[in-house]
Amino acid sequence: EKALKAVQVFANGRPLALPTRTAFKAFSSRWNWNEWLTLPIKYSLLPPNAQLAITVWDVCGPQKSIPVGGTTISLFGSRMKLRKGTVDLKMWPDQAADGRQDSLTQ
Repeated sequence: EKALKAVQVFANGRPLALPTRTAFKAFSSRWNWNEWLTLPIKYSLLPPNAQLAITVWDVCGPQKSIPVGGTTISLFGSRMKLRKGTVDLKMWPDQAADGRQDSLTQ
């Protein structure tokens, strides 16, 4: 199976930048990218309610992909500090992350 991740920064339900994507990868059992992404926006420009919308896409063919799952996570914690470290994310099966303020994939 070939897959990729798309990550986009949102605030107030609107995208703040274009999506960033990982490279296509073939997987057999465990899906693990182990890859850094550079977001196309400076952290100093992010509002306190900024969030990441992350979608894993199954690449079925040329220009055809379907969502494996998606999730949305806030970039800042309750004290308005940028989140750090490893985070376990709940992936909503068969749904693309929506990036809305009251996200259905949060």
